[in-house]
Amino acid sequence: LALRVARHALERAGFEVDCLSNGDDAVAAALGEDRGRRYNLVLIDERMSPTSGTESTRRIRRGEVDKGLDPVGVVALTAHSTEADRRAFFLSGMDGVVAKPVRVKTLPGTVLAYIRELAENKERRRWRPR
Repeated sequence: LALRVARHALERAGFEVDCLSNGDDAVAAALGEDRGRRYNLVLIDERMSPTSGTESTRRIRRGEVDKGLDPVGVVALTAHSTEADRRAFFLSGMDGVVAKPVRVKTLPGTVLAYIRELAENKERRRWRPR
């Protein structure tokens, strides 16, 4: 349900949105392997399967390093937003967290703010495997 709400809100605001059903597809898409182009931002659910959002993000970051790619913005879309959850998200290489339930009125502005901030700070954000 959150995915459909988020997609609808973002498309109404003029964003191009792709929805993928699992973490493996998300990794390939984030690295540009499926379409030959990359995204400005990836909203990723922590509870994806077969690969979690944090593991998918680690794989995205490793792929970027291996391929010499600029980092794509990765933001968790999750109902799990305790301090420990957020720490795990950031340690995996995520750039931010959008908590569920999704707020239709504010989501497009939040996404745009992440895209702008992350674009301005790409070099600072280069992920180093731990």
